[in-house]
Amino acid sequence: MSPNSTAEQAVIDAVPTQLLINGRWRAAQRDATFAVEDPATGKAIADVADAT
Repeated sequence: MSPNSTAEQAVIDAVPTQLLINGRWRAAQRDATFAVEDPATGKAIADVADAT
């Protein structure tokens, strides 16, 4: 399978990776994150804030 096209990567890069709390984007406490994987390939496509 080929790597992400430029258009696909632009969409992935535009997705917020922080938490929306009270109308503001915020990083997770202690900057905790987890990987989001493409279920078809298992490839990590983004790291997002981990809300616990």
